[in-house]
Amino acid sequence: MQTLAEIFSELGISQYLRAFVQEGFDSWNTILDITESDLDALGVKRGHRRPDKNAPEKPPSAYVLFSNKIREELKGQALSFTELAKLVGENWQSLPQAERERLETKAQQAKDKYVGELAEYKKTPEYRKYCQYLQDFKKKQQQNTQSQGTHGRERVSC
Repeated sequence: MQTLAEIFSELGISQYLRAFVQEGFDSWNTILDITESDLDALGVKRGHRRPDKNAPEKPPSAYVLFSNKIREELKGQALSFTELAKLVGENWQSLPQAERERLETKAQQAKDKYVGELAEYKKTPEYRKYCQYLQDFKKKQQQNTQSQGTHGRERVSC
């Protein structure tokens, strides 16, 4: 029978072993009863790929630029998320065409700049390193889903 340390090592989560044992999850049977809230409390990161911190930031769309402005103007009011979203949507629909075009032009300029920065970034060693990370992550995810008998969709491409 494998030890808990060996199992964690095989799963690539050795960094969590001490926290699990300290919280009473000291045998495989107790680990099998763990819940998502337990994992959150233990600080376990679950199966999400890391964003590329070196990549240029994707610019906001015209609608997002508009909604950010409206949200800032309505900040002091005690509106629920739903009420705020409804107000933003209604205001966007009734926005004069000239103002909408101004926002769309601003968003397009930001997007054009982003596309250029992204093209330059894709020539860097940092991008190649991130692509390798994504390929490894994807391979690991596929192995995990295949071992569980499910098939995931491909999401990553470099």
